[in-house]
Amino acid sequence: MRCALFLSLKQEKGSAVTGFALVAPLVVCMFVVVIQVASMLADRVTLTMAAQSGVRVASTLDGTNAQGRSKALSVLQSRRMDKQSVVTFVDEGRGGMHYVVCTVSSHRHIAWLNREITMTVQARAIDEGTL
Repeated sequence: MRCALFLSLKQEKGSAVTGFALVAPLVVCMFVVVIQVASMLADRVTLTMAAQSGVRVASTLDGTNAQGRSKALSVLQSRRMDKQSVVTFVDEGRGGMHYVVCTVSSHRHIAWLNREITMTVQARAIDEGTL
């Protein structure tokens, strides 16, 4: 009985290696995709933080759009995204209220897809200087 059990385990050793060889490339590809998606989500969060910080500074009572742009660029610079990003500020009026709108967009190249992706984020705040 022991000999038969030992022989069957010896025969299964080759199929484990074959199974690993078939599954390993799929696991590595999935790992790379997960890392790339997480990196893109982190970049989007950085763009959102930059837009919100910039519009917050620009909408204060004594704030200007130039100060807001400077703040947004400093947030982007902390993640080394200031070179590929564009920050714009617009004053907007709706229904008697004046808003400051900040738009931040960034271009990113994804090598394994061979595609350019543009992420754009917008933040809006009520201009305190007009209240």
